[in-house]
Amino acid sequence: MARITKNDAEQEIIRECRALPDIERKTDAHATRFAMMIKDKYQYRYGGKDRFRAVHQMIIRYQNLIGAPLN
Repeated sequence: MARITKNDAEQEIIRECRALPDIERKTDAHATRFAMMIKDKYQYRYGGKDRFRAVHQMIIRYQNLIGAPLN
């Protein structure tokens, strides 16, 4: 898969996360599981060593932004 921008990757990751049933988006454990599954799907330029942590933070940031922090 071709590399995409980080913003495009984040939008796609959040879109896929939102497509999950509500019950699968309520806790940090759910976010962790989802981040592990999707971390390598979108290849964007990333200078860090831990892509899982970056994807997990995208999900956490989004949940806080919409006013639905994870338990």
